[in-house]
Amino acid sequence: MTFMGCNPYYRMQAARRGLEERLRRRWERAPRSADQGGEECSWSPDLDVVEEPGKYRIDLELPGVAKEDVTVTVTQGLLKISGRKKPENSADSANTLRRERVFGSFCRTFRLPEQVRAEHIQAEFRAGVLSLTLPKAEAAKPREVPIA
Repeated sequence: MTFMGCNPYYRMQAARRGLEERLRRRWERAPRSADQGGEECSWSPDLDVVEEPGKYRIDLELPGVAKEDVTVTVTQGLLKISGRKKPENSADSANTLRRERVFGSFCRTFRLPEQVRAEHIQAEFRAGVLSLTLPKAEAAKPREVPIA
């Protein structure tokens, strides 16, 4: 029989790493609050920001949010997306064992790059995803220079 040695601190180290990872993820996703220069928000939706030729695209996941409950505003170079996800009035709430879904107000704010043409921003809401198209000004688009 071969005796396999073990590190008595292994489980403690693994638990610490797991806790640090959960805290890191929570911090990255933490909604802005009034003391951080934003308004009170219950949650912050996940999003992707993609740069494409001639434009930027922002896609926000907003499952369970109605189009009428979302507002997009541009003021002084800031793009603000806010809204509210209303809780479901379910008769079996007394029997609910676990609830992980979030409800309440949400907001995301971005400082727009100077090359974005704010007056031409377009928004589309489909299947729980809000897609914003932010076109770049002509001067910001790359152009090919012919070689003589």
